[in-house]
Amino acid sequence: MTAALIQEAIKCLAVQGVYLRESRFTQEPDFDPTIPRTFELTAQYRARAEAMHLVEIEDAENGAKQTLMNVHFSCGLRLIEADLVKKANSEMGVAAEIMATFVAQYLVMPDSCPRKEALDAFAMNNAGYHVWPYWREYAQSVCTRAGLPVVAIPMFTLPKESQRKQTRPEKEIAKPKAPRKQKKATETK
Repeated sequence: MTAALIQEAIKCLAVQGVYLRESRFTQEPDFDPTIPRTFELTAQYRARAEAMHLVEIEDAENGAKQTLMNVHFSCGLRLIEADLVKKANSEMGVAAEIMATFVAQYLVMPDSCPRKEALDAFAMNNAGYHVWPYWREYAQSVCTRAGLPVVAIPMFTLPKESQRKQTRPEKEIAKPKAPRKQKKATETK
């Protein structure tokens, strides 16, 4: 059923663009990416369509109306201590976190009237594919500018239908409760 709804929406939509709506970068105060670490960092990811809005705009010159569909899609990356992932203690040891919300904007073709269910299915299943290249570039750029190891963001994939209904990522990725100290590199003579 979802595939049919998505196809219905695809016939009625044209990509207009993708733009950054909001972003945030945080780094633990005790974490210095320039100091050699005694621990390995690993990456955790999140991605999901947060909201979909239809916006009707009118051309000031000729009065023609157009409908745009804006899909707000949020992405996240956090670098955490690898040994804490194994211990399932992901609240501790977060070295850095990058969060961003992008808007994927689509023109709803004139004289088409897709059902809301079709637009919702498209937003949940397809908008991520349009946003993902922008997210990958943004995350890699922030990593480079912050002196962090550059993370190769994996290809975008949807969770299985059963996982999508049962697990929804939290609104915000939790911040660590207490920072872990890094051992400073010692000079050898």
